[in-house]
Amino acid sequence: MNLIFLTGLLLQAIIGVAARKENVEPNPFNGDGTKKGRKKAAAKKKCKTPIFSKSASWLYHRIFMRIFSKTSQRVKVDKYIGSLTPGKDKEQLASAYYIEKIRISYALIFVGNILALMVSLYISQNGGLDSQTPIVKPTWEEGSYALDVVVQAADDEASIRDIRLTVEPDSLSHDEAAALATEVFAKLKTSILGSNESLYNVTSPLNLPEALPPYPFSIYWESENPSIVRKDGRIDSSSLDTDGALVRLWAHLSYKDQWEEYLFDDSILLQVYPPQEASADTWMEAIMAAVTASKAESSHTDYFYLPESIGGKTVSWEEARTPDALYLWLIAVAAAIIVFILKDKELQKKKDQRDAQIDRDYPELVRKLSLYLGAGMTLKGAWKRVAMDNTGSKYLYGEMLFSVREMENGIPEREVYESFGKRVGIAKYRKLTGLFANHLQKGNKNLLQVLREEMELALEDRKKAARTIGEEMSTKLLAPMMLMLLIIMVIIMLPAFQMF
Repeated sequence: MNLIFLTGLLLQAIIGVAARKENVEPNPFNGDGTKKGRKKAAAKKKCKTPIFSKSASWLYHRIFMRIFSKTSQRVKVDKYIGSLTPGKDKEQLASAYYIEKIRISYALIFVGNILALMVSLYISQNGGLDSQTPIVKPTWEEGSYALDVVVQAADDEASIRDIRLTVEPDSLSHDEAAALATEVFAKLKTSILGSNESLYNVTSPLNLPEALPPYPFSIYWESENPSIVRKDGRIDSSSLDTDGALVRLWAHLSYKDQWEEYLFDDSILLQVYPPQEASADTWMEAIMAAVTASKAESSHTDYFYLPESIGGKTVSWEEARTPDALYLWLIAVAAAIIVFILKDKELQKKKDQRDAQIDRDYPELVRKLSLYLGAGMTLKGAWKRVAMDNTGSKYLYGEMLFSVREMENGIPEREVYESFGKRVGIAKYRKLTGLFANHLQKGNKNLLQVLREEMELALEDRKKAARTIGEEMSTKLLAPMMLMLLIIMVIIMLPAFQMF
């Protein structure tokens, strides 16, 4: 397993060496066009290149750029970035965006490799086990526990077996077992009652357990009159009269047979053959028999050793480990993939917020244009004046400032308005810029009146949108209100039920 993590780190090291001369440009996607955003972006440019940026840039230009360029998602990314940052190089912005995505995912995988390797090394150093490692037996209070091990015969890959051993508590001496048995007998008098009030008034089945945890005894029950009280505790009172009957119970406690005796007579003959190659099934039986024999040899000690050889073969042991480090590594890889995907969702969310903000700013834009046109300014002058105010949405005024720069660069005013409407991508703005283009082409003298009517319609639309948002919020608040009502009902009703 360590090979997976070391290979990942080695591969990332090779990429880092290959990308050491990579020229990483500052991320032009930083900043939002506002004064505060420009200061923030300038401060980031002065900082050092973020970690893994060169590796991410190398991966993008060598591998991922061709892959991303063939996907439909790249078209959406270009569209979203172009809408969020008007006037900037979309190709450069998209490259910086993808490099940042790769950098974050690459960093997550690197951290995952490091942590997984550290966990794996810690487990291997602190969980080692072989035939020379004493396996500590638990006390009888702790009870037995399972130990997963892997056993392999020397130079035999086919002999590898995964085994779950049960490490039982150390054997009690005769005096220790007798003392514990006295405690068990004392507790059995009350534990067998079941729903009966006392042993002198038994009318319902008894609870006759086969064991009484945590005591390490097996209990065998014997009834003086099995026709009345059975071994499982059931009661048959059909033959009893009103005076009832006295029935004695015996509880026999057994704890680990100390020895077994085998009798061989003349009718049983044994014939010994040389040892044969063990099959898969008999090999497993031989392993368990050897482990059992080793545990039996150490029955009076606090530990035992795993056998060094089985059936004449030298074997090696190691503790079976859970793949915790692998799980950690897989989580890091999954997190890198999820972050990579969610970055696109985040970009789309910014685009939706941008559209919503520009839509809300429409009535204010029309109002300002109407005000300046009514004061005698030309359409171009009014447009520049509104753009320079820059008191509303960073997105809308960013688009307007870009259109002003287009006018200053000699692009015809009509084309600038039409381009503005296409970039914004909202129907009401395309309608507005269409009015401006028609005014410039045909000389519409009623532009001011049309703008005032458009402002009234826009205000009505904004009121409807506000009512819709309010209704949506009311619907969202309904669930918490119902939950609060339910809590209040519980608080009121619970004391009432407790009185009965």
